[in-house]
Amino acid sequence: MTPRGALLLMALGAALFVPAAQLLGALALVVMRDMGPGFPREAMAPLAEAWGALIPGTSYMQLRSDQSLRATPVETWALSLL
Repeated sequence: MTPRGALLLMALGAALFVPAAQLLGALALVVMRDMGPGFPREAMAPLAEAWGALIPGTSYMQLRSDQSLRATPVETWALSLL
């Protein structure tokens, strides 16, 4: 099956999407720097907590917080994923 549409335009759009998303993330960090990293998962409803566990960014943010802020041992962090 051959792709439809302008592939060059699609590639350009994808290439621009990444820095645009990073810029928005940096802007959000500057605007909300005093608010903390997010909503505590322990306070979420069970459905919201299960949904958050499916989103890859949730585990990544946990990894970043544990390693960069608390220097959590790898074994402890790995057990928290289970």
